[in-house]
Amino acid sequence: MIPGIAPNAEQTKSSYTEICTSALLIKTNNRTVTIKGNWSLVELISEPIHYNPNINGRFGAALIDTPETILALCDANRSQAQARLIRTSAERTRVCQEYYNTSVKMAKMKCTHFIHLLKGLQNKNIGRVSILTFEQFTQRAVHYGLRDAPLNENQYERLLKGITSQKPWQTLITWLCNNHHNRVSLRDLVKSAPIAGHKWY
Repeated sequence: MIPGIAPNAEQTKSSYTEICTSALLIKTNNRTVTIKGNWSLVELISEPIHYNPNINGRFGAALIDTPETILALCDANRSQAQARLIRTSAERTRVCQEYYNTSVKMAKMKCTHFIHLLKGLQNKNIGRVSILTFEQFTQRAVHYGLRDAPLNENQYERLLKGITSQKPWQTLITWLCNNHHNRVSLRDLVKSAPIAGHKWY
């Protein structure tokens, strides 16, 4: 069984606590993963929000069927004449569709990468940077024509926690938010950011 994508880093200190609900294997909110240590500012703001296993918690978890369910699906299909490359439960299909629908709504409000969660980085002249509050996130959704925000307040807070609980990311986010950048351009801000080892960007 392929367990889904995972960060390209040693995971011996990570916690993959899992719970099973019906046929689906869902990571708990306590799921933590280890990510690489050195991140440049360009890498940070370019990280995708969805389908990103680097994010801690349930938001970055793979939605996969339990091994028992996969075996049951294989057994059920052995009697069929048609070959199937993909075997998935109805519950997994439903949950994955919900996740995808959320990602589409986020894209409609132009919120697809970490840079879109940081207020101020979209300005031509950057001064103060801050993480979007849920109220600001909701206002952004309405501004782009959505009736409601794609995430409720609890889900949004879980997403932010999943990001800020990663120490390498938190270090850069703290630097961004705790310093006034004197109305510089994004190019100049990237140049002035803490340097990550062995990086040219």
